[in-house]
Amino acid sequence: MNQKFNIENDKIDSGFSAPNNYFNELEVAIQNRISQPQKVSFFNRYKYALSGVATCIIGLSLWLLQPQKSSTTIAPQQTLDYAMYINDNIEEFDEELIYESYAEASNTTSARAAEDEVYSSYLIDNDIDENTLMDEL
Repeated sequence: MNQKFNIENDKIDSGFSAPNNYFNELEVAIQNRISQPQKVSFFNRYKYALSGVATCIIGLSLWLLQPQKSSTTIAPQQTLDYAMYINDNIEEFDEELIYESYAEASNTTSARAAEDEVYSSYLIDNDIDENTLMDEL
């Protein structure tokens, strides 16, 4: 058991081998790869910015294409409060403003009445009664 181990004589073959001068040429090959600029496509360079812009465009278009809800409806109690306020303070209102508002409201009412008259005449001309119309709906 007193044998000395000699590394030169007892080498174990690992199964891997490197070509001659591999490690001498390795540094030069790595330096050549690093020094050459790599071409990066436009989309890879700006892919995060482009995805952000696309998200903003989609969000904006969805918001613009949504039908906007009108918030001009007035509750009956509010209408009564407005009427009472107007009656109590009628002297303070400008007459021209009152006439314009009344004319605008009456035009809307008369337009709706004319539209209702057209529908009524169509139903009468085509001999359609309300029950038949309700059954169809």
